[in-house]
Amino acid sequence: MNGLMTVAEACAYLRQSRSSLYRAVKRGELPVVKLGRSTRFLLAHLDEYIGENLIDAARRIEMQTARINARRIYQRRFGETG
Repeated sequence: MNGLMTVAEACAYLRQSRSSLYRAVKRGELPVVKLGRSTRFLLAHLDEYIGENLIDAARRIEMQTARINARRIYQRRFGETG
């Protein structure tokens, strides 16, 4: 695969919709290369974006697990639910 990808190729690579891809660009999470009126993405930037999102997902799961564990400890101590 070439180091420079079209919008359609980047969407397929990331398995995201076109609007999700442009949203990431607008938020500054994903840099683009402009060639005239064409928008292109570097494969290295797409891979970096994937890596950053995997780390964020792992942190969210870790935080959610900690909240569940804290709730269980509270329920055991005080015998309350909710």
